[in-house]
Amino acid sequence: MLRKLLLSVVGALWTQKSVTCVATALVLSATFQVLHTAYWPFKSRGCNQLQQICLSVLNIVYIAGLLLKTEVA
Repeated sequence: MLRKLLLSVVGALWTQKSVTCVATALVLSATFQVLHTAYWPFKSRGCNQLQQICLSVLNIVYIAGLLLKTEVA
């Protein structure tokens, strides 16, 4: 819940969708993925693996967004 709240607030902190906004979201998402990897909060191994995949895809989306915002790609 905290991850979702923080990612929602990040968009409201910067009025324009800037590189800083996307970079902050990427850092938050990566931090929560590391925490998930360390603690494995779900009882089911399958649920933990699914969440890990979802967080990885989310990080890839933020990296792609960062590349597009900085016009590197």
